[in-house]
Amino acid sequence: MYQYDDPTCVATLPTPAAAGTPGYFTNGSPSTGQAATILSADYMNAVMLELINVVKAAGLSPSKTAYNQVVTAVKALTQQGVANVGIDTGMANACVVAFSPALAAPIPWAPFWFEVANTNTGASTLNTTGTAYPLVGAAHAPLQGGELVAKGNALVYWNPTLSSGAGAYVLIECSGGASQLAVASYGVTPPQFDNGTKLATTAFVQRTLGNMSGVLQQSTGGGLVLSASNAGQIIDLPLGFSGNVTLPSSTSVPLGTAFTVYNGCGSAVTVVPSGSDKIFPNNLALPSVSISNGDSMQFVMFGTSGGGTNGGWIVWAGAAQLQYSPLFGSSLGSNGYQKLPSGLIIQWGGNPGSNSGMLTYPFPIAFPAAVYNVSATVSNPTSVNSGRIGVISLSQFEIGNFGTSNSLWATDYIWWMAIGR
Repeated sequence: MYQYDDPTCVATLPTPAAAGTPGYFTNGSPSTGQAATILSADYMNAVMLELINVVKAAGLSPSKTAYNQVVTAVKALTQQGVANVGIDTGMANACVVAFSPALAAPIPWAPFWFEVANTNTGASTLNTTGTAYPLVGAAHAPLQGGELVAKGNALVYWNPTLSSGAGAYVLIECSGGASQLAVASYGVTPPQFDNGTKLATTAFVQRTLGNMSGVLQQSTGGGLVLSASNAGQIIDLPLGFSGNVTLPSSTSVPLGTAFTVYNGCGSAVTVVPSGSDKIFPNNLALPSVSISNGDSMQFVMFGTSGGGTNGGWIVWAGAAQLQYSPLFGSSLGSNGYQKLPSGLIIQWGGNPGSNSGMLTYPFPIAFPAAVYNVSATVSNPTSVNSGRIGVISLSQFEIGNFGTSNSLWATDYIWWMAIGR
């Protein structure tokens, strides 16, 4: 492309004639007397300068022997992005971007980039035309802070339907900045038991931590066999349920997997592990545990017992575990004891008397601190004798069967009770 250089041309642009009525070229018509269009110097100069200015705007030097400079210039100008790339000169939360050529008004739906000057700390505006408009996120909600990052490149478009029809700029993305997800956005929920570095959806969090992941209600007979898919659920056993509850194999779930069983069926329910697994209430390796009506028990998979080969389910929570707690330790025989959480211990038993006097016996377990009270009575209801008892130490006592009328000792059994801690 080259400017006209014929010897007949002039060195300066002639003053254009006044604008006439716009029209179109014609070849003329002899039959109608329509004259052919004359190409005026005004028109030719306008066309020539429009093309020459495109070439020069792209930084090219007009050449008389190059015939693709206009298309080359258009490509170069597009790559430069002078019409859709700008620089922010504003403050934090108030971006100002000037384009060349200047925009008289925002262009609907047309995206453009600009380099951000300051990181935003909250709701922001953008001014590209002399008027500041809201700059919202992809969810069409005000920015909260951190979506725009200093020296980041922001992609924005104008949406004339937002702000009750007044329009707003929408931030599609900014390099280095946070993204605003739409309310209807959905993520991909990682697989059950995933413990990687993937982003977790609320469904995954709900299923894994904090709240229970759901309720499984089994109201029919025949028992219930749990699987890994029931992890985190409350297993509700209402009226109508009968049989055992079987925990899944410890090899099918990861460490820390929990199952909570609530018994409301009206009678005790037995919970059993799978295969060679064991249940460990209070470090006792048991083949099964019992849950009374109205009680619950939580089972947590914790691996193998003491480095052994049996998979382990510890009894972690629930009222039913109290029967296995050392605070409620007991030996419920004819001679036995019952511990209480307060530290109180109640012991009882029956021992024979002697016709030679008092005999010494051990308590079923030694009292750790003190003996508060002891009492004794003879087992023969027709006997006129009375039971006598005395404390020797925290671990021993003495009893006798003494005849109050004949002052003789007897061999009848003596029932006794002791309270201490």
